[in-house]
Amino acid sequence: MISNAKRVGFGIMALLLISSMAYAGNVTFRCNMAVHVALGNFTPASQGLSAVGSFNGWGGADLNAYALTDGDGDGIYEGTFSIADGSYNYKFVVTEGTPKAIKAWEDGIGDRALTVAGDATLDVSEWNQGVKFVVDMTPPLAGGATFDPNTQYVAAVGNFNNWGSATKDDSELNDDNADNIYEGRHAVAAGLPNVMYKFTIRNKSDNAVATWESHPDRPLAVTLNPSETVLVKWDKDPGASAPGNITFRCNMAVQIALGNFAPATEGISAVGSFNGWQNADLSAYALNDGDGDGIYEGTFNIDGGSYAYKFVVTTGSPKTLKTWEASADRPLNVNGDATLDVGEWSQGVRFRVDMTPPLAGGATFDPNTQYVAVVGNFNGWGGATRESSELTDANGDNIYEGRHLVAGGLPSVMYKFTIRNQSDNAVATWESHPDRPLKANIDPAETELVKWDSDPGTPVAATVLFQVNVKPLRDLGIFDETDGDSLVCYGGFNGWNGAAIDQSLMRQSLLDPAIFEITLPITRVPGVKLEYKYFIRFNRNSARFANSRPPSGWEEPGTTGGGNRSYEFTDQTQQTVGVQTFQDIITVLPKDSTYNVTFQADMRCALRTPGFGNAATDTLFLDVFDSFWHFFRGTLDQADGESGPLIPFSDADGDSIYNLTLNFKGPVHNWVQYKLNWNNVQEANPGIALGRNRVRYARATGTDTLLTGEIIPVFAKNYTFGRDVWNFDSAKQLTVESESGAPIDDPIPCVVTAVEVTDSEIPDAYGLSQNYPNPFNPSTTIEYRLAKPGHVKL
Repeated sequence: MISNAKRVGFGIMALLLISSMAYAGNVTFRCNMAVHVALGNFTPASQGLSAVGSFNGWGGADLNAYALTDGDGDGIYEGTFSIADGSYNYKFVVTEGTPKAIKAWEDGIGDRALTVAGDATLDVSEWNQGVKFVVDMTPPLAGGATFDPNTQYVAAVGNFNNWGSATKDDSELNDDNADNIYEGRHAVAAGLPNVMYKFTIRNKSDNAVATWESHPDRPLAVTLNPSETVLVKWDKDPGASAPGNITFRCNMAVQIALGNFAPATEGISAVGSFNGWQNADLSAYALNDGDGDGIYEGTFNIDGGSYAYKFVVTTGSPKTLKTWEASADRPLNVNGDATLDVGEWSQGVRFRVDMTPPLAGGATFDPNTQYVAVVGNFNGWGGATRESSELTDANGDNIYEGRHLVAGGLPSVMYKFTIRNQSDNAVATWESHPDRPLKANIDPAETELVKWDSDPGTPVAATVLFQVNVKPLRDLGIFDETDGDSLVCYGGFNGWNGAAIDQSLMRQSLLDPAIFEITLPITRVPGVKLEYKYFIRFNRNSARFANSRPPSGWEEPGTTGGGNRSYEFTDQTQQTVGVQTFQDIITVLPKDSTYNVTFQADMRCALRTPGFGNAATDTLFLDVFDSFWHFFRGTLDQADGESGPLIPFSDADGDSIYNLTLNFKGPVHNWVQYKLNWNNVQEANPGIALGRNRVRYARATGTDTLLTGEIIPVFAKNYTFGRDVWNFDSAKQLTVESESGAPIDDPIPCVVTAVEVTDSEIPDAYGLSQNYPNPFNPSTTIEYRLAKPGHVKL
């Protein structure tokens, strides 16, 4: 028999055990991405969704472990995870790649709240908690409409909230800062597949619509972030942007302090899609530093619209371009006068550290709960924010890097690498290394790669052999060293086109007359990537150019889409880059042979984007960026540097899939390098980096042997290139094919639905026919008849 004392003892022990247990719940997260799938903002085939928050380390979370999936393809992503009881904040993030990396956060809303007290299934929530509708109600309102905010409210209504029957909660817009801009965020997925809406003025007393916009129903067109509509005036279209006097400002103080920029002999200009990029008049767009503070300014009148631009270093008189910024293109939206924020050259300095374990000093780093940061006198040392200090490992090679502004640390920028906790941003581990003085070149404006808590590797003094096979150029009749042409090698290691002749001029090889080469002394730390290009100095007085000016001379390599070539420096004292062909021209279409090549561009997704354009009045063009191609076609004198003249596509059937067939006549290389251009605006691209242009190949179908024994490729007379889709992302490289690879179709980033008008006569009555085949097939046809225009809900 157990005594009462023992029973009491067991009870106390049980209570102690229960109180020491950590309770957790299985929480099911659900996010509806169907709207952004339909709008082309989210691609299920290549992107995913994860839940991150204070329960798993936010951006440092294991994105695979907290991934949501859409098993039934309805656009609703779900995932169930064990989370300890408590209160948290979280957001959904879009991921891509392997391993998964964060591509986009929900930036349109604040953190979501989460309270865990056992198992729970959260309500389905749209990305960014829906769409923010925005309308300008500044009086007088179009159409003579009146609005009394004391007795009425503004609402967005549509097929997602039952039009005029919408409740106040799911339609109201508010003016929180009294600027007459009314806005509100609402769920819209119920309106799919084609969300339509209008703005209305409604009575507070009975919720009735007092005034409708007379404007046609507006189709929803928003980006992933911030998931909001374009600001419009009541009953108006967005309208064209106004021209403006735009003041550009670039801070060169850091580069001056580092000795990378000489104000006495060098200058700064702004170039971009508004003035022809490298073909701009550099003097007309020059910035000046009148007060000697290192901040260069210039004001220029620019037409209204959206552009991309960069700052460039110039030298000489007249000004010539010496160096580009190494960072991505800067965006510019012109709609009236504006003074831009001061931007540091290359948007700061890229810091790099090798975190390959084991780390020096016995340091430990857990990427699931910690992050790597660079801190210094430019961002407050240990008080630095995560945004101003974080370094990331984008490709899983343990090299952490990030670009940050540093001018705040002048006159002597100092820094260290740290390991910080994701939970509270506190520094967990400092390098024991002394403070590091900033040392960075102007291009690409980055620090040398160092290991954690270690000094940079020892620089190696080496000779590097660069070689170019000019036979394809000779076959094309474009290069003739006997007629005064010469070939040079330019790069960051010799000052680009400011290089001395003895450090750039290539000589004919004694072993092979088709090879031009140069051996250059270069001292670098192994692992550094050398960027370079080849350039032809044409004899412009040659009879070859009697009827046309020669090409520009700069190569636009096919393997890089026109971007700079790159070579990784090694620890060898004698290095060879390898034989390359100028512009990567290898295969030449035979002289006088003709071929029809068809380009195709799917613009359906682009034309859904707010403010993009009007298919009825605007035009899609092919913009070929290859002065050699233009030279052979006889269009070089119409070209603007590497670009143009623009060649129009056509869309005969009005399905927004554009086609263009060109006749190629040999001799010319078997690939073309280009961008899409909509109504004189280029698609986005990564500047001077890989994939700045599209590259597509016409591939040989076989070979033939000439009487001389030479084997030549044989091409089909008609060839269709892979599908192009307009690019909006300046960080994304354009499609670059290889000669040995297969044609590439760009993925279509939105859901497209075909609608066919089967009868032009107006029916006498309403009618709905049986769909066919059944809806469990990949597609189904639904025929209906309307006696008059109106809203249709199936």
